[in-house]
Amino acid sequence: MRAVNTSGQTQAHNGAWQHLTTAAPVGAPGTFGKTSPANSAADHATTLLLSWSTSPGTIGYQLGVGSLSGDCSVTGGWTNASATSYVLSGLAYDTIYWGQVRAVNASGQTRADGGAWWRFSTDNNPGSPIGALSKAAPANTTVYVAVSAPLSWGAAVHAQRYTVCLGSLLWPRDVMNHVQVISPTTSLVLASAQAERTYWWQVWDYNDGQSCLANAEQ
Repeated sequence: MRAVNTSGQTQAHNGAWQHLTTAAPVGAPGTFGKTSPANSAADHATTLLLSWSTSPGTIGYQLGVGSLSGDCSVTGGWTNASATSYVLSGLAYDTIYWGQVRAVNASGQTRADGGAWWRFSTDNNPGSPIGALSKAAPANTTVYVAVSAPLSWGAAVHAQRYTVCLGSLLWPRDVMNHVQVISPTTSLVLASAQAERTYWWQVWDYNDGQSCLANAEQ
């Protein structure tokens, strides 16, 4: 820098040059992921801690929770969170929720897990009895069942999850042993079944320490 007039010029700082370094380009926050509760986790309390990993370059986070994927009605829109966790309270019993977190800065936003919303469900109201459970298909003694056919059952009241067993005899469960299915899903595709074989299968429903076998334990 120099000052000039009709008589000449004078350089700043007696002619000594000074230097500066420009900032790196600023982009959207880096990728990160949700950590708790796990996707499809069940039996959570109606007050729980949601947490996620750190996103590089973020200045803050926003949390959204609702009754459907993409819905933020429970949190009343995107709610600010300065740290990597948030205590969510006032949830209803026996309810499925969906949640997502996004990291934000001046250049934009990045959603956790590539934008995928995670699902979790809460405990049943203490004392709520678990409902009866019935297998739907295939019907008992059905023949010519495809080796990749779905096993299905009716939804049980207050059930939070189910487990399915399949075996070549009543015992042991040598094909599928208590494979877990999270409510409201009520079916599971056969796995590892062989052609022209007879199999036995059963379903259990669970909630808050209670369990029940389908078709009155038949």
